[in-house]
Amino acid sequence: MHKYLLALLLLSATAATAQNVEFSKDQFGSDKEGLKTAQKEIKAGDEFYDLDPPRYEQALPHYLAAQKFNPNNAQLNLKIGDCYLHSGFKPRALEYLQKAYQLNPDVDPRIHYLLGRGLHLNAKWDEAIAEYKRATPAAGAKNTAGFSQDIQKKIRECENGRKLAAKPSRVFIDNAGPGVNSAFADYGPVITADESVILFTSRRDNSMGGQKDPETGGFFEDVYQSTRTGKGEWSAARNLGEPVNTEGHDATVGLAPDGQRLLVYLEENGGDLNEANLRGAQWRKPQKLGSRINSKAHESSAAYTPDGRSLYFVTDKEGGIGGATFTGLKLRAGAQL
Repeated sequence: MHKYLLALLLLSATAATAQNVEFSKDQFGSDKEGLKTAQKEIKAGDEFYDLDPPRYEQALPHYLAAQKFNPNNAQLNLKIGDCYLHSGFKPRALEYLQKAYQLNPDVDPRIHYLLGRGLHLNAKWDEAIAEYKRATPAAGAKNTAGFSQDIQKKIRECENGRKLAAKPSRVFIDNAGPGVNSAFADYGPVITADESVILFTSRRDNSMGGQKDPETGGFFEDVYQSTRTGKGEWSAARNLGEPVNTEGHDATVGLAPDGQRLLVYLEENGGDLNEANLRGAQWRKPQKLGSRINSKAHESSAAYTPDGRSLYFVTDKEGGIGGATFTGLKLRAGAQL
C-alpha cells in the first residue's frame, strides 16, 4: 500500500511540474543545428497558419516536424491541435490541445473553446460541455453575442450526442467502389435525388492541364461524374472536361435535386460560386452567381433546398459568427441566382 501511494504521489508530482519548454539556446544549447532546423519549421508553418484564411493543411507538417524535436512547447502543441481541428483527422486534435493546456493553462485565450471542440469531436460529451462553459470570447472581440450563440449551439450538439449515444443505431458504410474511388483524393460528392448520378471532386493525374498545386503538391481539382449501372454499382468515373473543368481548381459544391444544375467552386476573386446547367447530356459553362452571393470574401460551399427555390451558402464576409456564416437566399420563380 505504501509503495502504491508513493507511486501515485510521484505521478502527481510529475504532472504538476510539467513545464513549457521554449525553442531557445538555453534549452537546446547542445543541439544548435537541431534547434535551428526546428525553428525554421515553425517559421514555415507560421507563414501558412497566419494567412487569412489560414492554410492549416500546409502548416501542419512543418509543426509536426518541429514537435518531434521539442514535444513540450505549449504554443506549438496548441497550433498542431488547431490544425487537426481543421483537417480530415479532427479527433487527433485532442491530445495536442490537452498537452498544451497541461504545459501552460494560459497558452491561448481560445484554449477552453478549442478543448471543447477536441472533446466534442471525440464524443466526450460531458467534458466538452464543461470546457464550452469555461470558454470566453477573445479580448476586444466585437461579436460577443455571436460567440455566445455559437457556444450554446455546440452545447446543444453535445447534449444531442449524449442522447444519441445512449441509444445507438446500427449503420453500414460501404466503399463506393473502384468506379468512384481512386489512388488519389476523391471527395465532395453530390448525388441526384434518384441516386442514379454522382459528381465529385478529385485530384487525379488526368486533370485538365495535368498541373500540380505548388502549395500542396497534389494535382489540381477537377469534377468527375459516374452513373449507377444495372447491377447497382458505379461506372468508371469520367472527367467532365470543358467547359466545366479548367486548368485551375474546379470543385463540386452542390447539385439540384433534379440533377440539372451544378454548383462549382472556382478560386477566383477570393473564391466564388458558379452554376452550370445541363442541356441534354452536356454541361454548359459555369456562370458566376452574381453579387448577391459572391463577394470579395470567400464563398466556398452551398446547397439547394429540395424545391430548388432557395440556396444556402457559406461566406466569410464581415458580420459572420466564428469566421464563416451560413446564409440563405430566397429565389423568385424562374429567377436566376
